[in-house]
Amino acid sequence: MSNILKIFQKNKEQQPIEQEECLGCLLTAATVMTFGGAYLASGMVFYNKGQPLPDVTPTYKFGVRAAGGAVTLFGFYRAYQAYDFYSKHGWGGFQ
Repeated sequence: MSNILKIFQKNKEQQPIEQEECLGCLLTAATVMTFGGAYLASGMVFYNKGQPLPDVTPTYKFGVRAAGGAVTLFGFYRAYQAYDFYSKHGWGGFQ
């Protein structure tokens, strides 16, 4: 069977690839999510050179700020996962 057919006709015996966590990945995700969410939650996304953007409804602003708060919380959770991973594996988990 050709390689192209193997893509479309998956072998049922194949197991999904398990992804290992690494300390660098966890720290990067935590940093980006924390600061990106804080930027959205601060409301600065609605300003352009100090001028507020026109035609932005209060409901939309609230939704974006709430989503930013949620992303910030996920960033804190990811940072906790990085701390937990470091406490178990030390710097040996840094790839």
